[in-house]
Amino acid sequence: MYQAGQTPTTNNSNAYTAIDRHSDIKFFAPGNIARRLILLALLANAGVASAADTQAPSVPRELKAVAASSSQLDLRWYASSDNQGVAGYTVYLNDRSYKRAGGTMTSITGLQPGTTYKVRVSAYDAAMNHSAWTATPVSVKTSSTTTAPPPPAGTTTFRCSFSSSPRECGFGEQSKVAGRATLTSVARDGGTAALLRTQPGDNNVFGSGVYERDDLSLTQSSTGCSQGQTQWWAHSMRFPNEYVIPPSGSAWHWGIVFDFHHTGPTGQANLQIVSTPTGLVFWVAGGATVVTGPSSPGHFAAPIGPVVKNTWYDFVYNVHWSSGSDGYIKGWLNGVLKLNYKGPTLYTGQGCYLKLANYHTAMGVPVSIIHDRIVRGTSAAAVALQPLQ
Repeated sequence: MYQAGQTPTTNNSNAYTAIDRHSDIKFFAPGNIARRLILLALLANAGVASAADTQAPSVPRELKAVAASSSQLDLRWYASSDNQGVAGYTVYLNDRSYKRAGGTMTSITGLQPGTTYKVRVSAYDAAMNHSAWTATPVSVKTSSTTTAPPPPAGTTTFRCSFSSSPRECGFGEQSKVAGRATLTSVARDGGTAALLRTQPGDNNVFGSGVYERDDLSLTQSSTGCSQGQTQWWAHSMRFPNEYVIPPSGSAWHWGIVFDFHHTGPTGQANLQIVSTPTGLVFWVAGGATVVTGPSSPGHFAAPIGPVVKNTWYDFVYNVHWSSGSDGYIKGWLNGVLKLNYKGPTLYTGQGCYLKLANYHTAMGVPVSIIHDRIVRGTSAAAVALQPLQ
């Protein structure tokens, strides 16, 4: 446990504190075997928890706070990382613990007008290992008079976190064997996520030919992708130990891990994330001519970065779907802009639909990828887990 106003620590003193708070000198009296057994059990549990996970999350980055009104502060920060996943964040007001937050945005309400406050934030995991709080407090002053409320943050129009099945929320599976996709407890939002897994020989799946596939797809109507539509989307994915990075060599190996797929029978998807031997890449295609590969006219590529296993990739997209020059796609990874494309985003006369993908050249071994938190909304605030640069 830690006291308000102190930097959190990662010890397991909570067991000792709990015992001390509820005990008296009789606890240790001769013959009091039951209480001694309780003491030993609590101490043993504390030791087991410590052995299981003692690594604290990283310190949250770039905390920002703004005065939303005379009585409210709005806070945002960049997510921490942890070997077992971040469970949440503790927010401090004037160096005292104020509240907990499940994501990277929250508000502090009930404040005094015209008053300067200091805020900090720290991260914790499921084992209650705490990071240090942000080193330098952010000072912000509430407005002196009552102001009009801020504009609406936007509306969420679709959300799926796979709470009961990988085939919920309208997702259909494209797989060699029914039920290849399963749930996993390694989740970004809620308790479970979708795990897509291919086995050697999972080819000839929905037109995949010699390549292997286990995909989840929405319909075009559920995706809402058609000429003239503007959307905000977010999704998170993770590469577990069983994910195979495409190897380099004389033969070109690749994998597709996410896409907005055109409704036509052949050609490249309108937007896809491709895994290559050197890292992840955005591919974009659209217009009057269907693109068939990286060398085709109309193909656009933007690098994302390397594949790092066992960490969450939080993507956000702002898309205007169009087969004309007014189309655009902006793509962020963990708040950093990676794609800024202007041009056709649909093929002429076609729409598109969202796919969570595990589609790749044959690797000779099982290949897995985790998808979670699929969100569509009317603004960045409605879908994003963190501020966008």
